[in-house]
Amino acid sequence: DGKTETLVALRGAFALMTFTDRGEVQKIERFASEAFIDGNGVDLLGVEVFPKTWHTVIALADNSVLLELKPGPFNPEAAKELAHWAPGEHDEGANDYFCYLRSLIYP
Repeated sequence: DGKTETLVALRGAFALMTFTDRGEVQKIERFASEAFIDGNGVDLLGVEVFPKTWHTVIALADNSVLLELKPGPFNPEAAKELAHWAPGEHDEGANDYFCYLRSLIYP
């Protein structure tokens, strides 16, 4: 439908990671609330995610708060589609995968 999703850091800091259809990391964008913008590569308050883009968001600071804006109307059936190449939240290997992704944010 061509409508983007907008992610805004209300408090704290985040990294948006986008992926190819095969699960390869395509891009990493760090963004943060005004209090966390540090001039060291974090100068965005928010980011846009294009439709049909595999992505995840990782909080980089304790007590971070994210505002997620999606075009409506809201459809709970389509709200979250999990990638076939990524482990589920409670699957074996999920924590290792999370640690791997986090290690890519600050190489």
